[in-house]
Amino acid sequence: MIKAVFFDLDGTLVPCDTNDFIKGYFKLLAKYISEHTKDVDVKMVGAYIMKAVEYVLKNDGSKTNKEAFWEAFFKICPMDKDAQDNFKKTCDHFYENEFDEARYLLNEVDKDIDEVLAYIKEKDLIKVLATSPVFPRAATNKRVNWIGHKFEEFDHITTYDNCIYCKPDIRYYQSLLDMFALKGEEVLIVGNDIAEDIKPAITLNMKTFFIDDYPLHDDGSYTGPKGKFKDLLACLKELA
Repeated sequence: MIKAVFFDLDGTLVPCDTNDFIKGYFKLLAKYISEHTKDVDVKMVGAYIMKAVEYVLKNDGSKTNKEAFWEAFFKICPMDKDAQDNFKKTCDHFYENEFDEARYLLNEVDKDIDEVLAYIKEKDLIKVLATSPVFPRAATNKRVNWIGHKFEEFDHITTYDNCIYCKPDIRYYQSLLDMFALKGEEVLIVGNDIAEDIKPAITLNMKTFFIDDYPLHDDGSYTGPKGKFKDLLACLKELA
């Protein structure tokens, strides 16, 4: 019997090709930044962000991912203190408002997601959105809203504000187990990335379900449960 379900977001609950989504939303971000600040080369902002994210992915737990991100970003793109504060505010405003325009990058939401989440609620299972914590809370909240759900429906959601590790670091997943006093075998992980969702979960003895609509790092080695959300629902009914 399981006690919790951990969901990935992009490419899993949110129907999109992750790489296409990042490219599309970076264009929106660069446009917004170009209209509100002159402190950064807008043609390079996407590259700067990706470099900073690379640093965050190696976070050793000594700081939050948010702190790691901005530390790295301002090393790559130096600014004085006032410019840094203004740039952060500009980005915050983008994610709280204009980021909604990126919704056009999504495909049709799987109608069976609602039934899966309703079943988890019915069974009183812990529900965690274990999305890669490189986005601020506002951006993650928007993406949850895009699929017709709310931040508050989940018992916990990982963001760059509240995490000190990233996928696929085992410590990221272990911290979630510790937070809810769970053993690995009491958790089902649902994700679309073999390298970042499935393999680390297996290492910690978690049960796994591979959503294969937008697969990442699928090297053919995974032979466990997989499919669409209707298949996940059937799997849950066997485990819960």
